[in-house]
Amino acid sequence: MVEVLSTRATPNRRAGVQSVGRAIALLRSFSRETLELGVNELARAHRLHPSSVSRLLATLAEAGFVRLNPATGRYRLGFAALEIAGLVLLQLDFRAVAQPVMREIAKRGEETANLAVLDGNEAVIVEQAPSPRPFSMVSWVGRRIPLHATAHGKVLLTFNPPARSEAIIAALADAQGRLPAVTQTTLASVTALRQALALTAERGYAMAFGELTPDGAAVAAPVFDHTGAVAASLSLSGPLFRYDAAHVAELAALVVAGTRRISAELGWRGGEGPLSPGSAPQSIQGVTP
Repeated sequence: MVEVLSTRATPNRRAGVQSVGRAIALLRSFSRETLELGVNELARAHRLHPSSVSRLLATLAEAGFVRLNPATGRYRLGFAALEIAGLVLLQLDFRAVAQPVMREIAKRGEETANLAVLDGNEAVIVEQAPSPRPFSMVSWVGRRIPLHATAHGKVLLTFNPPARSEAIIAALADAQGRLPAVTQTTLASVTALRQALALTAERGYAMAFGELTPDGAAVAAPVFDHTGAVAASLSLSGPLFRYDAAHVAELAALVVAGTRRISAELGWRGGEGPLSPGSAPQSIQGVTP
């Protein structure tokens, strides 16, 4: 006999759900910039009593999601978090397909190759191949980046279904149609973003110059799956001073050819998505995968 669990929200169940939400919020407090946090810091940040935070951390530590650093008395993420992250990455089959292509175009273009996917209203870097140059732009796997301020974001917004992209744009903008400024050259309005997306659709690739970081630049193109849906965005990023017209054209050719190779490996056939053969501008047409 199978026992059917009641879905009625009892006080105990509501308290349990609240505790889970608080525990998740604590875990999300850790970042690349903040590797360790203390009980009082977390309590202040989340407006919780220190004793409540201490109990939650103890439970998370017992499960391996956080661990106490005895030298500092502060907590950092545990190996259970890494295990979960590893399982998520294993589900992204296109990473394995993309890796050799990314290494090749990073070597040929002498810039850092990044692969990003759409997650909610942001993009997330899921794979990277470093530039062979000693001076380069380095991101990290797991980094979340704004859509309106990056080449990745422009690609993902352009080649996703219009309804989904419009909903994201509406969520990013304020009531006056303004977008958050990351740098002085970040696209500041929905109108400017839509113009950039139209240009991305026309070219088949996107560009960003000093929009996420003042001294960084990138060129990105879409990766399609077997259904013709955009699965990811592939970019070559580097220092802004290197991105003159000739270098951008070279990188655009490499990125577009690379995304077509990856897309073909995923089962995409030319014409089964927004980026059909010949849709790239004249300067990069004829590039063979």
